[in-house]
Amino acid sequence: MDSSQFLRLSAKGGDRFEWIGDVQELVKFFAALNYVGTWSKPFCEGNPHKFTNKDFTCTWYASKKSLLIQGKKSKDLIDKLRHVLKNPIPLIDAEFC
Repeated sequence: MDSSQFLRLSAKGGDRFEWIGDVQELVKFFAALNYVGTWSKPFCEGNPHKFTNKDFTCTWYASKKSLLIQGKKSKDLIDKLRHVLKNPIPLIDAEFC
């Protein structure tokens, strides 16, 4: 299984992305990108799920499937996501709470 199954450019355009998988796949995706940070809890359906590290915050709104990317190095993550869209990466097993 790879990221191409879940990551999409948003129909709204710009630097907007959508994640159409579930939160478990999103956690695996960030692990596969080698990002270290903290995930918000709980991992319930419909709640925003937030990944935070020293460079950026990425919030996934499960109900809308949208990713909101903010922070001083958000452009780095956006560039990486654009690269991954062209060159999908395999998702690895990762532990989450």
